[in-house]
Amino acid sequence: VNATAIMYDSSCSSATSPPLDLSDYFVILVLLTIVVLVTLSTCYEHLTSKSEQKELLVSFSITSNTSRLLSTTDTPDSLPCLHGLRILVMVWIIAGHRFMHEVLVPDVNGIDIVEHLDRLAWIPFQSIPQAVEIFFLLSGTLAAYNFFQDRLKGKKFHYLSFCGHRYRRLTPTMLLLSILYATLLIRVADGPIWKKMFSLYQENCQESWWINLLYISNYVVPNRIVSCLSIYIVTG
Repeated sequence: VNATAIMYDSSCSSATSPPLDLSDYFVILVLLTIVVLVTLSTCYEHLTSKSEQKELLVSFSITSNTSRLLSTTDTPDSLPCLHGLRILVMVWIIAGHRFMHEVLVPDVNGIDIVEHLDRLAWIPFQSIPQAVEIFFLLSGTLAAYNFFQDRLKGKKFHYLSFCGHRYRRLTPTMLLLSILYATLLIRVADGPIWKKMFSLYQENCQESWWINLLYISNYVVPNRIVSCLSIYIVTG
């Protein structure tokens, strides 16, 4: 048999981890700064009364942010009937992507997967593109609903203000995601599959991180994504 073996550098492992470089130390400093801000903001909120608190100083507080995240109070402009559907679709998407990653590992027999594709239980995992489209449809529906609500109230729509608001909301998370993918995140696990897969993300992020911060990566460099998460953020 004439066969050739291919060995990638990213598939090699050693007992010692590669040394940290300057960019790694910078990201560690950023993470430590965030931890310090969260700690100080939380302490400030607990040590002062609500009447004395400054909104900016409690913006990083664990207490107030957790309360907002877990709040079930609906605003007058919300559509409560969509909340349950959004949760179901999110669980559907997460489970589907988890399944897709599992079938790619070597301990899964591809022939067995093909034989099970016509089973009813496998339909949700084959319909992930539809789940993603439903999620985007819900996001667009909410955006359109809020737009028409404002128009009924006589408010003018300012396109630049709308885009600026969304950019301010999304960019801090995207920036943190980008610097983690470009530096430290490859160190959180080990193994040939992990390194081979994640080294590609890391290289893409180091070369095109600024494109992701402009939310044009799906159109400019569609084959060089930072992560699967960035695809949905850019599309949204």
